[in-house]
Amino acid sequence: MTRPTVSVVLPTFNRLEYLPAAVDSVFAQTFRDWELIVADDGSGEGTRAYLRALSERHPGAQSQIHVIWLSHTGNPGIARNAALRKARGEYVAFLDSDDLWMPTKLDVQVAALRSAADCGWSYTDHIRIDPAGKSINWQRDPRRKLYEGNIVEPLIRLQAGIPTPSVLAERALIDRAGGFDEQQGLHEDYDLWLRLALLSKVRTLPEPLTCVRRHGAHFSNSGVRNFEARLRVLDKARGRMTGSRQLSTLRSERARNAGGLAIAHAAAGDTRKVWVTIAHSWRFAWRSPPWYWAMCSAMARAHAPRWLVMLIRSHRAAARQATLPS
Repeated sequence: MTRPTVSVVLPTFNRLEYLPAAVDSVFAQTFRDWELIVADDGSGEGTRAYLRALSERHPGAQSQIHVIWLSHTGNPGIARNAALRKARGEYVAFLDSDDLWMPTKLDVQVAALRSAADCGWSYTDHIRIDPAGKSINWQRDPRRKLYEGNIVEPLIRLQAGIPTPSVLAERALIDRAGGFDEQQGLHEDYDLWLRLALLSKVRTLPEPLTCVRRHGAHFSNSGVRNFEARLRVLDKARGRMTGSRQLSTLRSERARNAGGLAIAHAAAGDTRKVWVTIAHSWRFAWRSPPWYWAMCSAMARAHAPRWLVMLIRSHRAAARQATLPS
């Protein structure tokens, strides 16, 4: 079999309302030298029937379509790694089953990456869309910046936001980085981008070639789970950092994230976990003044009487309401 230039990795689980549009955006690409690898994470019969019929819907592209049937885990990293093991392309492009590509996405991105000899991966700008596919890009920060080159520090600081379906990377670079961490659970994409950035510069395309859909079925990115997952990413990265500046940035962000985790535990009413977070983080955070403020806030919240917490919440809600236009 001839090796394709791009392997498209698409994990899915019961997203039949969005999946056909995502797949159609692959077939609409002006760049044709690709293979599509769908990793189905144990979907129901409706989604499975659609995937089984893909080759019939596209009879001229049967050799380009591969479906992997997996038992359900709910872990995107496991599904993506299963697809990566089957991928044969020189490059790997990632697409989620609720997102879309513009028709020239692969054409433009492959050409840009091939012209950047010192870059092993790239990402594009994107447009946010709602469940119906309409643009809600006005919700994005107009001051946002697309970081290029060495983006380790912007990634650590969460200044460089990289949606998964915007990424195209050399397969060899992904292999060097080790693929997705299947133990990560949440932020497994952020974890991989940080490891890629430590190995290679990145090429950025300011053209919005990806549509990222916002809807209620997304994984939650808030609360305790969010802070725990990011702290794990930062803890892992410590052994890969080189240079005092990177290590200083990492230490500062670990301290800030630990402070957020303690406050999240306090908001959840788990005083024991607040103390556990303090005990775990003081070794790397004791030089960070914001860490002390966060821990004091967490302890005050954890030990405050419930009536006082409710009173403060009510006061804040009233203050926010007063600032809204009439």
